[in-house]
Amino acid sequence: MEKRFLILAVESTTDEILKALRARETPAGFLQSARETLEAADLAKFAKWKPDPAEVIQLNKNAKTLIELAALREAGHGI
Repeated sequence: MEKRFLILAVESTTDEILKALRARETPAGFLQSARETLEAADLAKFAKWKPDPAEVIQLNKNAKTLIELAALREAGHGI
């Protein structure tokens, strides 16, 4: 996401990342999916949340989709 959107994602909070994405007029669907994925990661990291296996599978799919959509733009497709 750093390369695609020119943001410092690794060193940023979820709110900072979302604010940067909104500033780049990122489509709402992508933004919502990014929010859900990042907030789940925050819960797992800081609140020691342990999702059930089905939630883990869904979160992994969401994260993979985000990465694929961002990568497609670099190739001239996607968001």
